Amino acid sequence: MSEIQTIDEKEEYNTFYKKVKMCFPRIEITTLDTLVKNISLSPSVRTGDAEKLDSLAQYYEVGLRDIDAEGLVSIQHSKNKQLGAANTYLIKKYALKENDLLVPYRASRDYKVSRVGKDYPAPLVTNASVIRIEMYEDTPKDIAILIQTYLLAWFVKQYIMPKDVYRPHKQYARHLISTKKLAQLPIPKFTSDMLSDGNYEALFKNKKLLESKGRELVKKSTQIFHCIDRESEELLKLFLYDKQKIAPILEKEEILVQKMQQLLDELTQLHEDVDCSRSKQGLHC
Repeated sequence: MSEIQTIDEKEEYNTFYKKVKMCFPRIEITTLDTLVKNISLSPSVRTGDAEKLDSLAQYYEVGLRDIDAEGLVSIQHSKNKQLGAANTYLIKKYALKENDLLVPYRASRDYKVSRVGKDYPAPLVTNASVIRIEMYEDTPKDIAILIQTYLLAWFVKQYIMPKDVYRPHKQYARHLISTKKLAQLPIPKFTSDMLSDGNYEALFKNKKLLESKGRELVKKSTQIFHCIDRESEELLKLFLYDKQKIAPILEKEEILVQKMQQLLDELTQLHEDVDCSRSKQGLHC
């Protein structure tokens, strides 16, 4: 690495550190590696001597696609994968534990961070697309969720993500998040005394569910708009060639207009209930 690159990285780090201090002025700032047990890429469990591979091994290989609406690792997509024989020793050694976090290794604008839940029917291991942030066995669940929330903050993502993610001409394989940069990431020193009310898990869960429902609303609204737009294009043709269809269509569409107005009124009220004023407090971050 050249001296210029080193200076640039130091300047970037110092600028980000100051921003974190500004956002959390009453909390000690540390680095991520002091809060967690390990940050690494896990090797494949399907490697090694052929005689050590068990064709009946039970495990799930998960990635960033395997995440549910609450931000937890899901096996919805991975349960049907044909994974093949694996080394049971490696499965046991690298099996994910409850509250471990998964961060994308090959970064994209669709950046997600998932947390391992509990009660999966078989051990979970990661695929090559994720970095595992391994928690200590005694790490409280809410501390893991606080770290997960922090890693999802927009200003943190901008710092972690390689700059060439936003340059489409670059090769996708170069969009790699550095485990070293993650380890040295400035972060508030989350401690157990911050968890006195025990409400953070519920707060985070509701936030993720609201995000998921919000995306569904946008998707459905877009689909409705495209459908209406296509019908509008056919309006003239309908009038000229199928006049007998106009009366029943008018009746149906008048009902639809009323329903859509009701939905708009409800969405307007919903927007007020969401209370955007909370997010304004963190805009400088």
